[in-house]
Amino acid sequence: MTTTNVQLLRKYNVPGPRYTSYPTVPYWDRTPTEAEWIERVANAIDTDTAHSGASLYVHIPFCRSLCTYCGCNMRVTRNHGLVMPYVEALLKEYDLTLQRLGRDALRIGEVHLGGGTPTFLHPEELDALMTSVLDRTFRGELSDPTPNTAETAPAPTASPGMPGEGRRTFVG
Repeated sequence: MTTTNVQLLRKYNVPGPRYTSYPTVPYWDRTPTEAEWIERVANAIDTDTAHSGASLYVHIPFCRSLCTYCGCNMRVTRNHGLVMPYVEALLKEYDLTLQRLGRDALRIGEVHLGGGTPTFLHPEELDALMTSVLDRTFRGELSDPTPNTAETAPAPTASPGMPGEGRRTFVG
C-alpha cells in the first residue's frame, strides 16, 4: 500500500455522524420550540421554493429482510397489510403539517423515497401513495422535470419494475 493510501486511511478512519442527520448533531445548539420550527420551515419553503419547489422525503420503513449494514428506522416484514394503514397515517401527518404551515398544498421540486426500502411496496401501493402526495401539490407547479429518487436495498430489489440496486433516480 502506498504512503498516500495509508495517510488517507488514517485520516478518514474515524467515527463520523450518520449520513441521515442533517445538519449533523454537533451543529445543533438547542431544540427549537414548535412555533420556531413551524416558522423556520415556512420561511424555508417560501425562500427556497420560489424557483425549484420544496424537497419532500417520504420514509417507507418496511423491508423483506434485514441488511447486515442497516441502521435505518425500519421493520422487517412480509405483511403488505401494514402498507396502506401506514400510507394513510403518513398522509394524515402530511395534511396536519400543511395545516400547521397554513397551506393547502406545496410546490414540490423533488420527491425522495427512502426507508427501509420503498421497493417493498407493490406498484399499486406506490401509485396510491404518490398520487395522494401529488394531489397535495399546486397543480401545474411541479418542477419540470421533477427529479425523484428511491433508495433501494441491494439484495431483494431485483424485481420487476425496479431492477438493480442502490439509489435509483427517475424523472417525472
